[in-house]
Amino acid sequence: MTQQFKEDGTVVPVTLIYAEPNTVTQVRSLEADGYVAVQVGSEEKKKLPKAQLGHIKDLPKVSTLKEFRVDSDAGLKRGDTISIETFQPGVHVDVTGISKGRGFAG
Repeated sequence: MTQQFKEDGTVVPVTLIYAEPNTVTQVRSLEADGYVAVQVGSEEKKKLPKAQLGHIKDLPKVSTLKEFRVDSDAGLKRGDTISIETFQPGVHVDVTGISKGRGFAG
C-alpha cells in the first residue's frame, strides 16, 4: 500500500501489484468439459514432474497452474500470453489473497 498525489494536492491510496506474464496452458470448452474455462500457468522453473511436462508440452515450463472460468467469447487459445498490457488503464480488477497461517504468534 502506498499513496499518490493529485495535482491539487489530495492524496490517493493505491496498491501496487506485480503481475508477471501468464501462459494459457489449456482451454476448456462447453462441448468437451461441460463448462468454459482457461488454465493459465506462471513462474517458469527448470525442473518439473514428468506428468506436468507432458501437460505443458511445447509451452514454457511453468510450475503454477490455475484455472479460471471465462465467457465463451474470450478468444483465448493454448499458448497465448496474458500480460499487463491486456488491461486498460483505470479498469477495476478484483484481487483476492490468501493469508498464510502463522499459528500463535503472541
